[in-house]
Amino acid sequence: MQNPFNSERLQIARIYNKLNIDELSERTHISSKKLSDFENGLKAPTHNEVALMHWILEFPISFFYQKCKIDFDNSGPTFACDIKIEPKQQSFEQTELF
Repeated sequence: MQNPFNSERLQIARIYNKLNIDELSERTHISSKKLSDFENGLKAPTHNEVALMHWILEFPISFFYQKCKIDFDNSGPTFACDIKIEPKQQSFEQTELF
């Protein structure tokens, strides 16, 4: 049995790619409202929507279904997801336009 979609993981992948919700919406053709609902755990994406996010964000599909713990303290949120990622260094040459 597969774990449910992990909304925190979507936000991690989006931030890693230095995208805001509107930019991810433009690239995936999924509405900003739906993406926001996914990130806030209000709705779960379809398999096709997860596949689109996987393709655009370049994270494996399984990443979006793994558990993630978030702790909050005075310095902000801390993610404990058994992963270590650094934000992408984007340049104009790396940016693709659709």
